Amino acid sequence: MEKRVNSFSSYIYAFGVVKASYKAFLPGFIFVSLLFGLVSVVGAIVPWFLKEATNAFTADRTDTNVFYLFVAGYALCWTVAEVLKNIKGVFSGRILAGCDSTITKAMLARVITLPYSEQAQLNAGKVASIITRASGAFTTITVYVFWTLFPIMIEFVVALIALGKSTNSLFLISFLISIVILSALSILIAIQSRVLYANLYKSMTDRDGYIVERLHLLYDLRLNNAYEKESGIIEHHLDQVIQAIRGSNLQIGIKLGLMALATGVVLAIFTALSVFADKDQGITAGDFVMIAGYVGMLTLQLRILAGALIDLEKQKVALADGIAYLKKPISEIQAIEPLTLQNTDYVFELNDVCIEKGGKQIIQHLSYRFMNDKFTVIKGASGRGKTSLMNAMLGLEQPVSGQILFYGHPVSTNISPRIIDYVAVAPQSAQVISGSLRENLCYGIEQEALPDMFLTDILELLNFTETSLARLINLDTWFDARGEGLSGGERQRIAIGRALARQKKIMILDEPTASLDLENAKRIITYLRSHIPTLIVISHDAGVQGMADEILELG
Repeated sequence: MEKRVNSFSSYIYAFGVVKASYKAFLPGFIFVSLLFGLVSVVGAIVPWFLKEATNAFTADRTDTNVFYLFVAGYALCWTVAEVLKNIKGVFSGRILAGCDSTITKAMLARVITLPYSEQAQLNAGKVASIITRASGAFTTITVYVFWTLFPIMIEFVVALIALGKSTNSLFLISFLISIVILSALSILIAIQSRVLYANLYKSMTDRDGYIVERLHLLYDLRLNNAYEKESGIIEHHLDQVIQAIRGSNLQIGIKLGLMALATGVVLAIFTALSVFADKDQGITAGDFVMIAGYVGMLTLQLRILAGALIDLEKQKVALADGIAYLKKPISEIQAIEPLTLQNTDYVFELNDVCIEKGGKQIIQHLSYRFMNDKFTVIKGASGRGKTSLMNAMLGLEQPVSGQILFYGHPVSTNISPRIIDYVAVAPQSAQVISGSLRENLCYGIEQEALPDMFLTDILELLNFTETSLARLINLDTWFDARGEGLSGGERQRIAIGRALARQKKIMILDEPTASLDLENAKRIITYLRSHIPTLIVISHDAGVQGMADEILELG
């Protein structure tokens, strides 16, 4: 992941992504920003109307029309400001929901198209945690910068203009200096909070990664009686988060408390001095009410400013973590040019191929041709690189040296999607997606293209009708992502069925019979051998090896 950035460059980049992908964002953003600005202007002139109403009441009680006019203006401005404050969230929420979805979609689009070698290193829990925080951080920064700090600046300007017309230079300059000092303190506190939040987010990301990882190991946890061990580990992760939260809250709380104390002192001093603030030293009751009102309003906004700036730094840290994914190039899979294939008698050709795993060379100088219209078995002891070789042939991984050709076309990670257009694959670790059995079989295929009769024939071939889960013959049977109720063999058969549904002339299977009984394994391999022109199978099974036309032994 890239080095964390604490400037606004991450936000500016994300803003550009949202603007480009979310067409309604910019008009909505401008409208909501103007609405927030209007609320600030209307709210900021309320003390002025209160001043004029007070002066009209105390100056000449016989002429009540002027008094009531200013009271009406005061009431109208206050009401409009409050109504707008309450409904502005409706409009901002509508825009921000789209922003959140756009950022999440953009990051996911990049993660799912990363090179396989990078995807293999990802921790699902950590990535999910970072994406969720980053998408929320973008919307929060938008709120703070444009819909909190910007309106506060408007209120400052309106208030200072009003105070400038009603107070002497000494009062105004002194008050301005106090505002600047308190603002500088707010910024300083916010900057110092960066490291605290960086440590907090790291602890939270580690915790989330651990939780998701262990949720995939519940069965192994039971089999190994690892409750006590896991309890100790999760307690360690939670302690890290607790300490980070307590530490950051304590330090920031103390600084904000001191900030509040300083703000209260400024409020008290300038409220008391407001009786001497009039230019002509003839301050009226209305002037006092207005000056005290503006002093109170501005000092209150300073408190809001301090909190907003601190949380702004927090959100910038969260967004910077996610921007590392957002800045990764997105692979335009559909834009990859079709392969120019030669009319060769082989499907794959390996020329002096070397493959490394974990810094160790597991395949050395391998040359071999997988012939067209043949059933080839790849065998070898565990750890000899059988699955890695399969991934390299599919363009998912890159050999450290040598060359692999697919019908005469050089194989690389850039063209992997085009190779998959020709090859159906059933991996060793069969995954079940959340959805119906039909959706599982048609994963990656338009369901409408495959009639139910065709899918039902696949189920009968895979012998689902004779399993304990006879209901699986119903294509609408629903599974969660865990595939609850499915055995390892049933999961494997779904993976084989998914490969069959793609109707390719070339099929690669990784240990397809490892979880199957002998009868089902023989029947399925026999069918595949007779119906799939070119079949490549990774297998330890002697029975499967005995059915092969050719055998490639690794090791």
